[in-house]
Amino acid sequence: RGGEGSQGEEEKGRGGRERRLGRMESPPVIVNLWAAPRSCSTSMMYSWAQREDTLVIDEPLYAQWLVRHPEIERPYKKQLFQSMETDGAKVVDKIMSMSNGKQIIFLKHVGKQLEGLENSKLVTDRRCFHIFLIRNRVEKSLDSFDSGAPVTLEESCYPALVQLYSKLDNPLSLRSS
Repeated sequence: RGGEGSQGEEEKGRGGRERRLGRMESPPVIVNLWAAPRSCSTSMMYSWAQREDTLVIDEPLYAQWLVRHPEIERPYKKQLFQSMETDGAKVVDKIMSMSNGKQIIFLKHVGKQLEGLENSKLVTDRRCFHIFLIRNRVEKSLDSFDSGAPVTLEESCYPALVQLYSKLDNPLSLRSS
C-alpha cells in the first residue's frame, strides 16, 4: 500500500536517524583509549578525528576525577567545572546513550580518571573496546612532566592502567617509544 500517511521503505526518524524497513541503526561502537601522560595520546586522538564516521571526545572523565581530588591544584579548575559535567555516572550515561549518526565514539582518557567508575558500562559494556597506550620506558614519561604535576607513581597512571587491564577480558595494547 502506498499513499499519504503510509510508512515508506525508508524514513527519517527522530534526531535524523534513518529507519529502514522498521530497523533502527545500530548504536555506535565505543573505543576507549586509556593512556599514561606524555604517551602521544593526543596525536592518536587527532588521527581518529580524521575519520568521518567517528566522534572524538577528549578526556570526558577529567572533571569528575578532579572534583574527587580537591587537593590537586590546576589553574583552570574553576572554568573546567563550569564547562564539564563533574558527576562521572552522568558522563558515562550520556556517552552510552549517544547516537549522533556516527558509527564510532572515540574517547581519549588518562588512566587515573576512571577512578570510581571501574565497574561502569564504559568498562563492561560489549560495545566498548579498550586500547592501552603507554610509553616504552617509564623514565621518559616521568622526565617529561612539567612543574604543574608532581612526579609520582599515581600521576604516571601506571597503577590505574594495570588495574583496568587486569579487569578486562580482551584488551588491545599499543606502546609508543
